[in-house]
Amino acid sequence: MSSDIVGNTALDHFDVLILGSGAGGAAAAHILCKSGLDVLVLEAGPNRFIGLDDPAADKLTTTFSNDELKLDRRSFITPNTLVEPRTFRPDAASGPRTFTGDVNHLPKTVGAAPSTPT
Repeated sequence: MSSDIVGNTALDHFDVLILGSGAGGAAAAHILCKSGLDVLVLEAGPNRFIGLDDPAADKLTTTFSNDELKLDRRSFITPNTLVEPRTFRPDAASGPRTFTGDVNHLPKTVGAAPSTPT
């Protein structure tokens, strides 16, 4: 089993599947778990929070830092636009067009990302 998996790894059946652990997915998962359901949350990005699932850990740490190049230019928390370019259609009749640049910041990590890196 991968060390990136957090939660109860013994479960092999789930009552609910949630895609994405952003604000909506995390809130829904919390409420559903509190109601006694077994919930699986799938996230496309990596977990940047070390000790996220260890209740005995002294404190939660993260691999975020005040490295502007890592965060803004090296796709640390965002999809790499060369690997996953944004596509769009100017109208319904047109075929897809590709844009490989900064459109807006859409983090791709477990639980999204803090607004101010620490």
